Amino acid sequence: MSLLDLFRPKWKHSKIEVRVKAVIRLDNELILADIAKNDIDPNVRKAVVEKITDQAVFADIVKNDKDYWVRSMAVSRLSDQTFLAEVAKNAIDVDFRREAASKLTDQTVLAEIAKNDNDYKVRIIAVWNAYFFDQNILTDIARHDKNIAVRERANEKLVKKDPQFEWANIAKYYEKRKQDEKRKQDEAVEAVEKITDQALLADIAINANNEKIRSYAVGKVIDQTLLADIAINANNDWKFNNEEIRRCAVGKVIDQTLLYNIIINIKKNVFTGTSYDYSPISDSVVGHSTEIDIDLIKRLVNKIKEKSLLAKLNASCLDSYIREAAAERLIELAK
Repeated sequence: MSLLDLFRPKWKHSKIEVRVKAVIRLDNELILADIAKNDIDPNVRKAVVEKITDQAVFADIVKNDKDYWVRSMAVSRLSDQTFLAEVAKNAIDVDFRREAASKLTDQTVLAEIAKNDNDYKVRIIAVWNAYFFDQNILTDIARHDKNIAVRERANEKLVKKDPQFEWANIAKYYEKRKQDEKRKQDEAVEAVEKITDQALLADIAINANNEKIRSYAVGKVIDQTLLADIAINANNDWKFNNEEIRRCAVGKVIDQTLLYNIIINIKKNVFTGTSYDYSPISDSVVGHSTEIDIDLIKRLVNKIKEKSLLAKLNASCLDSYIREAAAERLIELAK
């Protein structure tokens, strides 16, 4: 024992065990907060965390304490939603973000975490803990999150909100069901028949693994923007022939600007025996396109009636075939 110990309070004693016992007996929150920040021993700081109730001190410890277990104990005692949100969004320790997210009730913060956290388990917790998410946010997560577990959790929440999402899952993932092929396909078509949500139908048309189901879904889509999205983004896996899906979508688009956007944004087309990156800003050609591919582009150009858009294609598109098709269409409209 140091001679100085005789002249200073027990919570400043040189021996750790004495300081811990002193902390247990202390009731002064200001002194306890000071000990939590400044005592060099983590055992003493943990004793403080067990003793105090000040949420701001807990938040400060989580942010600044050097000892993992002291920080962990502080997170477990946090209940203030503002501080929990700060930890859930900004803590470096992923375990702390997970725990904070599990205790959050602020739906706006949970939505932000569900969309943006780089740890998929944090995103799953945020999705599952959100009871009043905007359905559009959940739908976006269910379709676009890079992790399948997060997408599935969002889908589960959507199904609870609206049976249409369950029907969409039946249509998109029918091959996972343990039934004979005809029965599975019939049930998937039945599910599409029940769906009225245009965005869900477009999602099926783009992503379902069965051509018949995709075709049936695109036939029910009437929203012009979604039809353009289908034409541009239909599943390009070589196993699936999507020319008919694209043709069907293109045939229903009448909006002139959307037709123009389809022409300049189609990223891939299905080519005989190969997958080919198609871009109107490149003249390079790999392989030979089928008549359907050429016809699809020609049909798009021939549906455009606005001369300014055709002139723009003719002047700025690097793809010679599109330039020629636009020039021919301009001549035709001039007659």
